Amino acid sequence: MKNLKLFYAALLTTTALTFFAAEAEAQVANVTPTTVAISGTNVTGLLANASGVMYVPNDGRSLLVLRGGGTAVTATVVTQKTGLFKEGYGNIPLSNETVSVPSASTVLVGPFPAGRFNTNTGVVAISMSSVTGVSATAVKLPQ
Repeated sequence: MKNLKLFYAALLTTTALTFFAAEAEAQVANVTPTTVAISGTNVTGLLANASGVMYVPNDGRSLLVLRGGGTAVTATVVTQKTGLFKEGYGNIPLSNETVSVPSASTVLVGPFPAGRFNTNTGVVAISMSSVTGVSATAVKLPQ
């Protein structure tokens, strides 16, 4: 019986560690922002295939550039806070932001206030309704 309890304890620990490792790995930035130059930055050359969920490092000055494919898609910026208390207004509910990306167009999304959108790893999570033909990159505003 004692060995069985130790086995279950080890199994639960391994499962929990695997879950937390997968969660941490899932929030690793996969779109690295390029700092915009005052003289201009050609973002077209920075575009790459979008993924279903993108993670962008964010300090409040990051922007996401999305170029639509043959059909319209929706980008959902995941809100990490569910509400904000404002004196005189009370609790203001916050929800995910959705952005429509029309076919064959380019949309600039952001900036993202870090206190609302950043995960505990300092990234913003953006999920796409579809990625067929969709390109993305991130830029960062200079200080």
